[in-house]
Amino acid sequence: PLPNYLTASLTPANPIFHSVRNYSLYQLSGNTGRFAAPVLFYEDWDESASALFLQCDEEVQQLCRALPVDLSGVSSIRDHYHANNAAELTSVIRNIASLKGIPAPTRKNNDHFEMDFAHRFFTEDMLINLQYFLYLGRLAGVSMPTIKKITDWAGHVCNQQGSYDVCAQAHKAGVTSLESLVKFYA
Repeated sequence: PLPNYLTASLTPANPIFHSVRNYSLYQLSGNTGRFAAPVLFYEDWDESASALFLQCDEEVQQLCRALPVDLSGVSSIRDHYHANNAAELTSVIRNIASLKGIPAPTRKNNDHFEMDFAHRFFTEDMLINLQYFLYLGRLAGVSMPTIKKITDWAGHVCNQQGSYDVCAQAHKAGVTSLESLVKFYA
């Protein structure tokens, strides 16, 4: 059992895992979001995605250290995947059996494939969940430049900047400060 739900929600899993890969795929496409052939999301994982994953993980770990809540259950990506650097992490992710054969969130358009910005990897993981990390970072005074860069990029390419306001939702729940966050998760 985890000490609180915040531990589960701050684990750098899907929101960061999918987001860094989408960002690196877009860069790989020459910033067009178009590919001549289908791309496998995990098996074609690259070191750029791994480097971003490690940077985002460090930001999340800083956040966990800054929040006055027991977050000892949030393990780092390095520990979880037993990878010390981007090259090792790339090798591990490419070889996870359960992730084999999963295509990148693209759709066929005539003679090419293009990124599907309406896919849940964008609409949920990037446009909503990354904002959650940023909001908690603001409450704790932790800078999260890599996560912010990816969140801003997602808002731009999805043409949905500010479409879901995590801050407003947190305020509705009464989470407006570190003290109220602790009380909320008590």
